[in-house]
Amino acid sequence: MIKLWLDLNRNGHPVPIWFDWPEVESEAAMLVCWEHSLIPGLAQTQAYALAILHSNMDAADARISRQAIITREGGNPAPTLVLLIDEQALYRPVGTAETMREHWSTW
Repeated sequence: MIKLWLDLNRNGHPVPIWFDWPEVESEAAMLVCWEHSLIPGLAQTQAYALAILHSNMDAADARISRQAIITREGGNPAPTLVLLIDEQALYRPVGTAETMREHWSTW
């Protein structure tokens, strides 16, 4: 753990540019996220991600594809997912009213 911390903070960068989050997430036993403004990426719908990412379909698809980590079956078990979300993030409008309805009905 100390080696990872030192590696993450080398050259004064808290999270290096080279750090491959999808790979790290795919190997994790537990994923923990604290979010005060938005719904975390692993819990976003396609429409919500598109609204946050200014209609960038490639970025939204990449974000949504990460959700396979928490829904996978067989092989490696899915990691435990812990999300701590500020209540205001649940009510803050993102995109259209339909975007928010879809998001609420999904989760």
